[in-house]
Amino acid sequence: MHACTKLPATERNNLLRIKPFMVRSLLCILPGIAVLCLAWNLSVGSFSTSFYVNAQSDQDIIPKGSREISISVSAAEDGDYDAAFNLAKSVGMQKIGLSFDWRDIEVRPSVYDNPNLKIANGYYPSRDVKLNLTLRPIHANRKSVPDDLAQADFDDPRMISRFKELLDYVFSQTGAIDYSTIVIGSEFDNYLRQHSHPMSPTELRLLNAPEDKRQPEDLPQDEGSTMWEEYIIFCRSTAQYIKSRKPDVKVAFEATYGGLVGPNRDILKELNQYSDVVGVSYYPLGTDFEVKSPLTVIKDFEALSALYPDREISFFQLGYPSSTILNSSEAKQGEFIRIVFKTWDTHAERIRMINFSFLYDWPKDSISDQSEYFGLTSERFGEFLLTLGLRRRRNSGEDKPAFVALRQEAAARGW
Repeated sequence: MHACTKLPATERNNLLRIKPFMVRSLLCILPGIAVLCLAWNLSVGSFSTSFYVNAQSDQDIIPKGSREISISVSAAEDGDYDAAFNLAKSVGMQKIGLSFDWRDIEVRPSVYDNPNLKIANGYYPSRDVKLNLTLRPIHANRKSVPDDLAQADFDDPRMISRFKELLDYVFSQTGAIDYSTIVIGSEFDNYLRQHSHPMSPTELRLLNAPEDKRQPEDLPQDEGSTMWEEYIIFCRSTAQYIKSRKPDVKVAFEATYGGLVGPNRDILKELNQYSDVVGVSYYPLGTDFEVKSPLTVIKDFEALSALYPDREISFFQLGYPSSTILNSSEAKQGEFIRIVFKTWDTHAERIRMINFSFLYDWPKDSISDQSEYFGLTSERFGEFLLTLGLRRRRNSGEDKPAFVALRQEAAARGW
């Protein structure tokens, strides 16, 4: 592990500006599964969570092996990002995620302006972490492209070439960063689900046939179904470009858990043939942000692993709020974290990485902005964000049972 070096005063001042950036860009990893309540109801039996948690003996614990922990790091009320980062490192964090809407980097056609890329480039390389970078042409229920491309189809050559130029700019600003995975889109299936209908097996076969073996009239002509086709073409082309520029960097497309196992699972499996990693966003919620039993994790992980038996899976978002208004509690959130680790042991060969969202609860003054961003006015959405963290925000931060559980479960496996 590299020593934590002091940044020059000017760069440390810049780092203070990374905090609101992280509030936006890390929050912009936001739970679309939560936003649109797409987690699917699965029966998990009637035994208690504490029984399951206590039933695993030390002999059942699987050493970490090649598995990796990532944490969405945010600062406590005191604004000390260094302290928050070091705390996350102390419990085993090996990776961290950065996330941007496309339009927040390309502010006008071919004009780029986001200082946070250089700030990240100056901060993370000396801190012994790899980065997962998410660039979002779609974010949950929003198309997040530059204004002049808002009406363009995703397979429009302009859309594809401009995203490649965006990648070139990002790489030019972050040359010192050791990327692990580049993720295209975040919970994009929410947007496509709203604007599409699932493609039929025949349409899927035609989509993946060689171009000289299919005619345009073979594919459906209504906008709903072709949007999936357009997005697959966009992702396939941009993924190939990333591999040409960064052959050792993995490519993922982050979809919601509900999308991956639900009605759109076939089209998402087709898309994932162009990824190196199956990317997942997972918040086990039912109606109106109400949490499901922590035991839901057991069947959910099993269902996903069964769908992708020969693929590497990474959870780029995983979280569980602690609000009593959402039928949760801090104790229940802690049980969720313990069950995640114990279930992860069962699927250690499939699930490579989990990113725990978030280190701290969200500040109250950020809720109105996020409600406006996602078009949500529900007070329960605010409760979701205000209690999603592993720690409370007050002062320099306070542990919830969830953070204690993460520390203990990670240490037991060698992190």
